[in-house]
Amino acid sequence: GAGPPPEGAGTPTHVYKVSRDGHDVAMVGTYAAGVGDQSELVVSFVRPAAAANLSVRVMADASGGGGAEFVVEYAPPAAGGPSVSEVIVGCPTINASARLRLSPSDTTIDVRVFSDRALAEAYWMNGRVAMTVPAACDRECDMSVRADGAEVGLVSATAWKVRSMWI
Repeated sequence: GAGPPPEGAGTPTHVYKVSRDGHDVAMVGTYAAGVGDQSELVVSFVRPAAAANLSVRVMADASGGGGAEFVVEYAPPAAGGPSVSEVIVGCPTINASARLRLSPSDTTIDVRVFSDRALAEAYWMNGRVAMTVPAACDRECDMSVRADGAEVGLVSATAWKVRSMWI
């Protein structure tokens, strides 16, 4: 799983479902001004049995666009193939991608995203792949989780407001 909340985190926010562009999307809270632009989001998907595209968007505008989107282009390992499989992860917002190695014991696909007004950092599977991208945000930022393709279970999606790094 994605693990416990960070030390000192407040109460996690709520998750609710909406439809956008013909797709069901899990929205991870709707925030008051200034909350979603400095946050941590931890998402854990059940590892799909078939091909699927998994997506986490942070710092999104009210229409669900903008911000930074982090994806997993999941394809199950070939029958009789190697025990370790690779999937493509990345950020289509900046046209960046990398390969994420999954072992047969990985039952979930986890993504942790930190956002801080001008940047978003994503860590797949506890840092096996990491990516930092520029991401502008207005003061009312949303977060969303989405899966296209095979039926995909959402184990958890939890967000926390983080404090400023300036003491």
